[in-house]
Amino acid sequence: MVSLFKSLSGCCKKWYLIFGLFVDKGATYEFRVKARNEVGLGERASAVIITPDGGTELIARHCQDLCFQCPCLIYIVHLDSLLNFFGIFVVPAGAPQNFSAESLSETSVLLEWDLPAKHLQNGEIIMYQVLYDKLADNTEEDLNVTGLQYEIKGLEMNTDYVFQIRAFTSMGPGPWSPRHLHHTFGRSKASDI
Repeated sequence: MVSLFKSLSGCCKKWYLIFGLFVDKGATYEFRVKARNEVGLGERASAVIITPDGGTELIARHCQDLCFQCPCLIYIVHLDSLLNFFGIFVVPAGAPQNFSAESLSETSVLLEWDLPAKHLQNGEIIMYQVLYDKLADNTEEDLNVTGLQYEIKGLEMNTDYVFQIRAFTSMGPGPWSPRHLHHTFGRSKASDI
């Protein structure tokens, strides 16, 4: 557990905006506040806040809900909300992991992958874009997928294909995965003659 302490002297505001805090999505944080006056420190008010897994929510919590001596407001702004406010959009910083291709037949391939690493997702992953082409002629095809696997049918037998994938948040696409080369099996057309 990481503990940060900040004393605000002469502060007469009833709210405080927390800047420079890298808030992890889907994490639990506890904030503690004590008011100080000429008599001394008051009772501690605390708030436990669970940040959403994705999205750009602004979380505000009244300490007054917990302690009447501290009618202040704590704001936690997700870093992506702040960046979006200034027109800087946050997209995934990493590609999907463990990207693989497995032949199911002479003309179909099952692609499977995992989410990008949690700290690289930058929000909820809403879809994936798969790009593939025949190595021989660079004829690209692309498709959008929402799950963690997809079967591509209608491929040519005994042919080299290159596959790539990238993840999307509501703000846009992340980087492409490394190119994955896969060879479909089956007889070549020349051997059919």
